[in-house]
Amino acid sequence: MNSFIDIHTHKPSNNHISINILDSKDNLLKHDLDFKFCFGIHPWHIEQVNFDQFRQDLTSLKSHKNFFALGECGLDRVSEVDFCKQETVLKKQVELAKELNINILIIHCVRAYNECFKILKDLEYKGKIIFHGFNGNIETVQMLQKLDTYFSFGHLILRPSKAQKVLPKIDTNRIFFETDDSQHTISEIYEHAQTIIGVSTNQLVSIVKTNYQSLESE
Repeated sequence: MNSFIDIHTHKPSNNHISINILDSKDNLLKHDLDFKFCFGIHPWHIEQVNFDQFRQDLTSLKSHKNFFALGECGLDRVSEVDFCKQETVLKKQVELAKELNINILIIHCVRAYNECFKILKDLEYKGKIIFHGFNGNIETVQMLQKLDTYFSFGHLILRPSKAQKVLPKIDTNRIFFETDDSQHTISEIYEHAQTIIGVSTNQLVSIVKTNYQSLESE
């Protein structure tokens, strides 16, 4: 069986390597944390989270053997949450990542790539950055690659979209795949991706495994 890596999911699975997203507004005690996980303040939920408590939780969690990254955090222009507040909380999380030496960020970004890039650049974040559910064009890719950026693709590649068009234009050493909270399986995502890129499924699995190992070495 192929060892698929799902870099961003809200549905833990024992069938493949997956990075599970824990939401800062949830009760952490309900999780046994026997899987790789991320922890961050989603831009949709910033008004439901006490940042001091988040700082305390993150400080504790970052030393856990299965902690992977701060995330998901970011900006979302479609959300009803005030955009200036989103920017403020993203800045605070990036600064906290620097303070705690967290070397991977998982970024949620909807129609705000320029603003995300500016914050990360201005704050001089030097770690690796994964833009999950990426749906930008090649110009956006070129901008974000000025940082140490990876691009994760999900269900949008299953239909005509910016994501589907840009995927074959990105260096394969900078790609990941994900299920997020969709009903699609990670094997389904890989199956479509390998057709778009023009490699076999086994080759794609190997490529993503190497990319994952580059993160794990941090």
